[in-house]
Amino acid sequence: MNHKDTIYRSTLDGPSGKFQFDEKVAKVFDDMAVRSVPHYRYQQELVAKLACHFHQPGTAIVDLGCATGNTFMELLRFPMDDARFIGVDASQAMLDQAKAKCPKEVEFVNSGLEDVDIKDASVVIMLYTLQFLPFSSRTHILKKIYDSLPPKGCLILCEKLKPASSDMKSLFEKVYEGFKEGNDYSSLEIAQKKKALKDVLTPATMEENLNFLSKASFEDVEIFFKALHFCGFLAVKRPRNKRPRDDERKNRGKNGAGEGIRTLDFNLGKVALYH
Repeated sequence: MNHKDTIYRSTLDGPSGKFQFDEKVAKVFDDMAVRSVPHYRYQQELVAKLACHFHQPGTAIVDLGCATGNTFMELLRFPMDDARFIGVDASQAMLDQAKAKCPKEVEFVNSGLEDVDIKDASVVIMLYTLQFLPFSSRTHILKKIYDSLPPKGCLILCEKLKPASSDMKSLFEKVYEGFKEGNDYSSLEIAQKKKALKDVLTPATMEENLNFLSKASFEDVEIFFKALHFCGFLAVKRPRNKRPRDDERKNRGKNGAGEGIRTLDFNLGKVALYH
């Protein structure tokens, strides 16, 4: 059952007031996500369609930081050949909610990302998960994902960004707080949640995230979603011995979609896909 998020209406929750994915958060997570993440359902739909495109028959789709399993519920709407679905989360409380929601064909693993072993996956999904890990471990996690993928496999990564300038940071936070107020969060709730997330959620800039991906060996990276400081990255493992031609690099620099990239219309907007 989906409960309304009222955790921060009075006092800070958890040890020292720090945000944690405990039972209280797990029970209201679905409501919290829809009311706190711009275009949350739209992002889920885009992620599922991208995953469907890149999934290779007989391989797994792995969601690292799967939370309450919403992505799987969207994925299961699409036909895929001989797909396995594996959700990984460090919070047992979140997995309990996911197991109650998802059909039995979805497997769940209670593990931290540093310890998880990724096997036989052509698609790995990380939605607002990397931002909770120390900066020092982010490239290592992404490299582990890259090494586990087959050629033409992909990572679908969504992150809350740190705007590059203080002016943009102030502007985006003001607009974002207005978005949350429009979703029935009070000023007190917004302030309490922000305080609870301090030093728990540590966003990186766009450039830093691209550098993490580059250091992990991902060469083909596109932005498939952007709203304020919420961003979706599509990172594809390039087939062996394939390098972009000079004219391709020039075209991509001009219009973001050169040779080797095709644009599919999902009736939701245009998304650049590796082909």
